[in-house]
This record gives sequence, structure tokens and C-alpha cells, in this order.
Amino acid sequence: MSANFQMGEPRATFGVNPLPKQSFDQSIESALSSSGITAYKQTSSEGFVLLELPGEAEPIKRIEPVIKGLQLQGFIPLLTKPDLPVGSNWLSLIVFTKDKSDLYSLVVETDKPPASLPKKQIATGLALVLLGPDGVGKTTLIEQLRYCLRPIFPLQKLWHWRPGVLLRAGAGRPLGKPHSRPLRGKIASVLYLSAVFVDCWIGYLLVIRPLLAKKHLLVFDRYFPDILVDPRRYRYSGPMLYAELLASLAPGRNFHLFVLDADEKVIRSRKQELDIDEIRRQRTGYTQLGKDANAIVLRTDLSPPVEAVRKAAAHLLDQISPLVENIPVAVPRND
Repeated sequence: MSANFQMGEPRATFGVNPLPKQSFDQSIESALSSSGITAYKQTSSEGFVLLELPGEAEPIKRIEPVIKGLQLQGFIPLLTKPDLPVGSNWLSLIVFTKDKSDLYSLVVETDKPPASLPKKQIATGLALVLLGPDGVGKTTLIEQLRYCLRPIFPLQKLWHWRPGVLLRAGAGRPLGKPHSRPLRGKIASVLYLSAVFVDCWIGYLLVIRPLLAKKHLLVFDRYFPDILVDPRRYRYSGPMLYAELLASLAPGRNFHLFVLDADEKVIRSRKQELDIDEIRRQRTGYTQLGKDANAIVLRTDLSPPVEAVRKAAAHLLDQISPLVENIPVAVPRND
């Protein structure tokens, strides 16, 4: 089983023959009727249209012919254009079954966006945090989640560990072999962690909160609480009680926390910097941190990788639903 998720596919050529507005509904009806589907629900929001098909087994079998029919009408699968266009004449069509077990995203250029469909708007953005040992699959999951949520959140921002408003050196990118660097002294560790704490608050007030108000998707690959499990990564040798105090006061109560987990041997096969005992210790620490923070724990080694994406997306869909009705996410499919 493999995920239908190919970010690297060649991009199609766009903008040559925009789909006339009056033929938008006709194109959808044509693709559906040719597949024998007459009952469906169609709504729209800012820049994307939602097409819900019945959830029974037989219509699910006919969703792929629907997609092929839409492609014949000029719709392009989103996976061929990872950078979702946000111009007023671009639309993303999300086709999904009622139980959301099968979803596709396509884009099409129109001379004007359809004006006959009801408009619904998302009230705010979302902020996500992913924690877990190196090699557990955070980078892959982040890429797929950002892809899945792009029709809903075309504006996105990724950080590593902290916002980087202060102490810009080293901020915003992952570190190579972080555990090989020498520890700071106790006083230097306390000063550094205090500066990171201030950076988190200034970044939250000046950057994160305004971006959430502008409906961005914000993703942190690690965040402040990570130091409670892996202080060595941050060269911290100060009191852990001080780190716990700052972690409890750091901004982010409205962030959605995911903890990724996998077998030690699987993690070790991906990243060899840490030994099995240290990986096992970190797994225990992250699992406990997730329980204390009511995080969603995702295993990345017990099922196809797409299943972790589905579980994360399903949780986020529950968070998005109160903001705007009937919005699915374009979860990669299993072939």
C-alpha cells in the first residue's frame, strides 16, 4: 500500500484556456452523470468548492471515474501543482465521500469564480506543534499535513523550535547532529532558555497571533516543551525545575500538539546519532509529555504512513468544523 502523494510530479501548464464561469456547474454535473451519480451536495468557501458524494460502497467505487471526468473538463489534480494558486480566478475543487474515507483535490482556472454558490469563511488560522525523537517521521508528516490542508489554508508558515524574533542565529531551521555539541554552563543555560522564552512570547504577540487572525496555518517542528524531554539537544544543563516552570508559562495553549512515536529500531534505522537506550528514554518522555498535555499520539510505524496523516487530519477537521461548515481535508489516498 502506498500513499497517492507525489509532491515532485511535473507541474501542468496553467492559464491558457480558463473554464468559463457558466460551464463550471455543467462540468461537474457532466462528470457525475457519466459516472452514474445523481445525488451529491455542493457548497463553496473562499477559493474552493466542496463536492460531497454519497458514502455507500457503490458510489465510492465510482469516485475515480468522476475524477477522470473532471480532468477531461479541464480540472487539474492538486498533486501536480503543490503551490496552490490563490488568485480570485482560481478554484480548488475538493471531492470526497460522506464518510471522508476517500478524498481528492483538483484546481481549475475560471474566467470568474462561481457567484451562485453560498460563501463561507474560516474565522481564524490553526497552529500545530509536532514533537518526537529524530527519525520518527516529523518532517514527512509535516509536509503531508501542509499539503492536505493547503486548499483550506493556502497561507502557511513553518518554524523549528522557536519563532526567531530574537536570537535569529540558528532559528527557523533544523540542526545537524545537535547532540554532538558541548553543553552550556548552568548560568549560560539559564540565560539562553530565558531568552528563548522571551522570544516565544514576543513572537507569539507580534507574529503568531496576527498570522492566526489572517487565517494562516502555522506549524512548529518542535516547540518549547521539547526541552523537557531532550535538553541535550539545546545544550541545556540548567535546573529542570526552571525549564518546567518556563514551559508551563510559554504561549501556546491554543496550539494543537501531536506527539509522534515509533519502535526504537525503526527510529534508529532512520537516524543513527542516538543509541537505542537514549531513543527508548526519549520515547517514554515524549509519550508522558503527550499524556500530560492531552496531545494526539501518532504511531508512524504500525500502519502505512498515510494513516498517521489521516488521524492527524481527522483531529484537525474537528477543530476546523466549528469555524466553517462542511470543510474536508484532502488526505492522501492509499492505492
